[in-house]
Amino acid sequence: MGRSEKELQSLRKEIEIMRTLHHANIIEMLDTFETEKEVVAVTDYAEGELFQILEDDGTLPEEQVQVIACELVSALYYLHSHRILHRDMKPQNILLGKGGVVKLCDFGFARAMSVHTLVLTSIKGTPLYMAPELVEEKPYDHTTDLWSLGCILYELFVGTPPFYTNSIFQLVSLIIKDPVKWPKSMSPEFKSLLQGLLTKNPSQRLSWPHLMHHPFIADKVTVPDSLSQSIQFPFTEEPTIEVQAAKKKAVEMKKPNVAPGTTIMRKLKGREQEETQADGQQEAWTEPHKPESKSKKLKQKQEKNSTSGKPSPSENPISQDYNKEFPTVEVESRKLVKKGGGKMRRSLDQVQLRDEEELDSEDEWDALCEVTNPEATHPSSLQGLICDPSLIQKISLRLDETIGQVLEGMLEGASRLRLALKVICNLLGSRGCVEDLEQFCSNLSIPGKILTFLTKLKDNSTVKKQPWCSQILIDTVSVITAYTTSDIGLQLNIDRAKSMMESSLIFSGLLPWLLHVKQDEQLALRTQAIYVRNRLIIYEGTYSLVIVGMSRRMKSFDHL
Repeated sequence: MGRSEKELQSLRKEIEIMRTLHHANIIEMLDTFETEKEVVAVTDYAEGELFQILEDDGTLPEEQVQVIACELVSALYYLHSHRILHRDMKPQNILLGKGGVVKLCDFGFARAMSVHTLVLTSIKGTPLYMAPELVEEKPYDHTTDLWSLGCILYELFVGTPPFYTNSIFQLVSLIIKDPVKWPKSMSPEFKSLLQGLLTKNPSQRLSWPHLMHHPFIADKVTVPDSLSQSIQFPFTEEPTIEVQAAKKKAVEMKKPNVAPGTTIMRKLKGREQEETQADGQQEAWTEPHKPESKSKKLKQKQEKNSTSGKPSPSENPISQDYNKEFPTVEVESRKLVKKGGGKMRRSLDQVQLRDEEELDSEDEWDALCEVTNPEATHPSSLQGLICDPSLIQKISLRLDETIGQVLEGMLEGASRLRLALKVICNLLGSRGCVEDLEQFCSNLSIPGKILTFLTKLKDNSTVKKQPWCSQILIDTVSVITAYTTSDIGLQLNIDRAKSMMESSLIFSGLLPWLLHVKQDEQLALRTQAIYVRNRLIIYEGTYSLVIVGMSRRMKSFDHL
């Protein structure tokens, strides 16, 4: 039939589940049959897609979101009363029937749980809508569907999911650590509902039966009279003390031994490779019929080159890391729009909904990363940027602010700091007037500020526990790499050699720690740190030779 046996089994399992479902807000399976080449399913006719409305309108008024919320809660109540988990709740899986009634569809990941199954462990779903326990790869239950429901309702009103980024590295940390940003226009009742659904701790998440009594949806949710009374321990009832104890024991027994996001990244990487092969190495996230900019072509070229072999430590590691992240977590290349704007939201800080967002937006910093790229910008233009007081002040303010946030353990600060570090690396890679570059570094207190930051990180137990710590360390050390390989390092005089030697002494004290960071599984940080140390050793030797030479000349003068 053109499908693998595994795919056919999955399809038959989906059909088996859907045959038993009869609810006004769930797409109904009317009939199925198989031909020689196809498996055919006959379902309700849907007149549209909720996903398409989001694409066209961007957001919906709260009154309309409330109606959709009640219908989706009704559908989930029906499923959970039958001990069925959907496991892939998202706007793409919600259709619109006659009169705009929402209908939940796509039960390919659905699972009917027996009374003996208390929790699940297989990772299913779409990352943007995954609950924290899922991305942390912990055992989970039906409350993951309720988290996804909260994400959908938030997106309908705001225009973006509560946690959005095109980097799986950042997305996992956002879901686990970051608080939700609440717009001022949201009513207290709606905000209260979403706060309950988007509670990170699943045991404290708003669930059945309390969800049905929430003021935002109370007395507005239709519960079918035909719900089966024969189902033992439906999820919609308060679990007994015995069931709670058994579930707690099952969670403890099935705890994972992998880092958060490991399985998701592996699956996404595998899918990306499959799509690349199928599309003739075309980027999986490239939107069709859209002209490519020079910067995008350059990015694709860099990514292609990065797959051909291991990058040398002297190459810009931040650029490589951005290229190797996983944009496949993006909602099927859908453009996520701001209220009143049509620009694509490409970075995590753009969903903060702050009044001052435009003053120092991530769009602007993304643009700075592009225009400061030495491979895409003329040297004279880079020289102008290096001497631009306003840019230097902008970078300095961003460094001070985000370094403070990182030291407090804030992921938001880490993400914003990465962009500033990338811009600095780009500018250090320019070739031109070494005196101007030296002044640029002096104005930003580089490398002193970066080394001080590393020293504080070394003693900060809170930050060292964060899943993003190793990446920040790599990005920070890359600035030292860029500094040592810049024109300042290539055109040494006595003052520059002295500065290099002083940096070398500080970095040597940090080296043992940097070489043994547990999260550095790919040894990227270790490789970078060793490279920097070797460069600095060369400068130490150069400085010593200069000092010896000067000493000999002084003795010669004394003899004269």
